[in-house]
Amino acid sequence: MNPPGRAEGWLGVPPGAAWPADEEETGAGANPFLRYRKLLWAHHRAGQAGIADAGFVDLVRRLDEAVAEVDGHGFLTTPLLPLDHLAETIGQTGGLWAKDETGNVSGSHKARHLFGLAIHLEVDGFPVDTPLAIASCGNAALAAATVARAAGRPLAVHVPTWADQWILGRLEDLGAEVRVCERREGEAGDPCMVRFREAVADGALAFGCQGTENPWTIDGGRTLGFELADQLAARGIAADRLLVQVGGGALAASTTQALTDAVELGRWGTGRL
Repeated sequence: MNPPGRAEGWLGVPPGAAWPADEEETGAGANPFLRYRKLLWAHHRAGQAGIADAGFVDLVRRLDEAVAEVDGHGFLTTPLLPLDHLAETIGQTGGLWAKDETGNVSGSHKARHLFGLAIHLEVDGFPVDTPLAIASCGNAALAAATVARAAGRPLAVHVPTWADQWILGRLEDLGAEVRVCERREGEAGDPCMVRFREAVADGALAFGCQGTENPWTIDGGRTLGFELADQLAARGIAADRLLVQVGGGALAASTTQALTDAVELGRWGTGRL
């Protein structure tokens, strides 16, 4: 599952991609996977597989409705909010904005990555009984379990011995197989990652938010950057600095690539990033 014609870790936009017209699904209620679908590699691969645009739209809507049944709502554009009080407190006079992901599916940005992966699995025709695997005991695991449950796919979650019991209970409620990973004698590295990679070597698909394990996880995450570009452009903001929380790096990679795509496609101009 590697994107063609690109340096490792960098997706770019597929051939013929164009920014959506303003009249296409936009605003607070817009589904980002529909609005920005022609910028996604999943859509491009669907076309290569003989799936027309209308068929891709139906696929996304079906999956999104299934997510809503599991989590209470599907995917929507998340807000860009002014942080005026914080800006005043720290002496920032040029404006301070934050993109709020707490209302996203499963409560974080992680579900964007996993939903993008789920679309790729459908487009690429992976059987629904193909095992999925992730190493996480937090937001990524919850997002993976939510999306896997909606897609009707089996998921094994590799967690440490000290994982939070509430999260473990929620994962089990979502139908995930929880595998507690104790350290083996003489074992180096994170036991959860070791077991996860063993599962992948045995035929499971990497279903997480780490681009080093599955580069297509960047594809769905890019929708956040596309939204941000639209939101900044609508407000006439050319950002001087972009601050992104960094864990495994997928959010930073997705956002940076999407904003670069927006600049190259003429949607948004930047200051210094």
